[in-house]
Amino acid sequence: MTGETDDKPSGWTVDTLKAHFEQRLRDLESRLEERYATQTKAMETALAAAQKAVETAMTSAEKAVTKAEMANEKRFEAANEWRGQSADRERSQQEQLANLTATLLPREVAEPQFNELRKIAQTALDTAKAAESKATGHAEAKAGLSMGAGLVIACGGVFVGLIGLVVAALSNSPS
Repeated sequence: MTGETDDKPSGWTVDTLKAHFEQRLRDLESRLEERYATQTKAMETALAAAQKAVETAMTSAEKAVTKAEMANEKRFEAANEWRGQSADRERSQQEQLANLTATLLPREVAEPQFNELRKIAQTALDTAKAAESKATGHAEAKAGLSMGAGLVIACGGVFVGLIGLVVAALSNSPS
């Protein structure tokens, strides 16, 4: 079917035009149905994948929440145990302090006893100083005598040595 010219009349009639447009509409309709089916299938696949991803994410989130709750529980148990130990330690220290305080002397009793001890210590110290100065004098005298005796012995040794040399020299000399 070609276009109409003066030489050739057109082959289009109302019936052929109607049949032509109906055929074009059917083709367009089938293409649209095919597109719709393809898009619907793609949408269903995407929706199924998204639903599966959401389910997986929810399961993972539930597991993570459970683990976090368990870790929190353990942390709270450890904190409570530490608090209990701290309270026990503090209670024990308070008992020890109370026991120690109960065994201490009151100041009114301790002060006179300490003053008496100071007097005794001072007397002992004075006595020790006097004895030391006396002993120092005796020690100096002993040291002087020891040094003198050592000097006499040394001189005697030198004298004996000289006599020995003289005797040796006389015995070796040709007479």
